[in-house]
Amino acid sequence: MRQTILALGMVVLIGCNTGKQSEEGRRMMAAQDESAIRNLIINLHADLKKLYASKMGDVDSVMAKYYVNDMYYVTIWGTTETLDSTKSRFKASIPRINDYDNSIENLSVKVYGEGAYAFFVLRQQYTVDGFRLAEYLPTTAILEKVGGDWKVVHQQRSTDPETIQQYLAMQQRTQPSGQKK
Repeated sequence: MRQTILALGMVVLIGCNTGKQSEEGRRMMAAQDESAIRNLIINLHADLKKLYASKMGDVDSVMAKYYVNDMYYVTIWGTTETLDSTKSRFKASIPRINDYDNSIENLSVKVYGEGAYAFFVLRQQYTVDGFRLAEYLPTTAILEKVGGDWKVVHQQRSTDPETIQQYLAMQQRTQPSGQKK
């Protein structure tokens, strides 16, 4: 009887330790995934900077590296675009943009198994058609683990009133005279 109780106690202790190890393992895996997502966000914006600097980079390859094919992006204007629309917009803007730089602030990542989110503030500075912009873009990315790699499945941006004022000033400057503003 005593041996049975000792054996049962050992089984319980082993089970408890296994539970702790698996919980610790899950925490370690989540920390690794969070680190991978931080790197993904940082590398994505470094690659975008290279695209603008090169004036002829492979937009399709860069986008495929970070986004799923059926990704949706919600712009600061509240419009939604597919990945193909985002690629087209990038391709059209690359020749018009000079002196591009960006930085990421307040990057926060949370992993939920095979899904995750990243929130950060993207600051972009560049000249477009001779007009200097300094954008403040709070950004949320929803990610999914696909084939062992994290990919963005949805991204949404907003901005501050100062950035919108810059857009309006640029629009007014480029609007032909005589047209209603």
